[in-house]
Amino acid sequence: MTIIWYPYAVTYAENATGFTPPPGIDGVPAQLVPGGGVAAVAAELDAAGFEAAQAEPDLSEGGWLAAALRAHHRVTCEAFARVPVLPLRFGACYASRSQLVGLLEAQGPRLREALDAVRDAAEWTVEVFVESHQPSEVDGAEAADGTAWMRRRLGEAHDRETLRGQASKCAQRVHRVLTELAVRTDGREGITRRVYLVRRQRETAFVTAASGLAAQLPGTHLKLKIIGPQPAFHFVSAGLRHG
Repeated sequence: MTIIWYPYAVTYAENATGFTPPPGIDGVPAQLVPGGGVAAVAAELDAAGFEAAQAEPDLSEGGWLAAALRAHHRVTCEAFARVPVLPLRFGACYASRSQLVGLLEAQGPRLREALDAVRDAAEWTVEVFVESHQPSEVDGAEAADGTAWMRRRLGEAHDRETLRGQASKCAQRVHRVLTELAVRTDGREGITRRVYLVRRQRETAFVTAASGLAAQLPGTHLKLKIIGPQPAFHFVSAGLRHG
């Protein structure tokens, strides 16, 4: 068995007392590993799962990799609900606790600065989307007439394209309004799905504004989904780096 140390997130060293991290990958409880004025939410794990995933990844929903990703996300989110956290990328493994502590010691000031940038903020995702709907039923006469059937299908495809265009336009308006309530935004997930970094004291105003915009969407097939609050996954560039 090869043992590794696996970090999920980083918090302030002063949070290392009074907080017990939850179980994570392979059901192993995480712990707080302090160093350099910060503390890693980390666990001592068997490397076998990571080695197998690297050699021949099982990408199925029920595979080890998917379960590990869900566990990583869960631990980070549960820690975030209790203390300020700097999320770390999935898959970073360290050969020993001393190596992990050494990196924390070397990079502590940089990690504290990154923590300061997100400590009183949370990530919110807002998406404008077209609610899926079933094609209309085809009656017997239309089924027998290939031209009518094709005309109907082309009309439905045109309607879907029109709705997608409306979703893009509505999302741009939503983005203009919500950007005013956010510290930063991230648009890498597309025009209709934006991620916002929002200060905790402005969350109520942000959600109220998003809900109001949802009520103003035209028609019945355009919907607005709000996800949050979550750790600042999209707004963290700092991490534990070798060397």
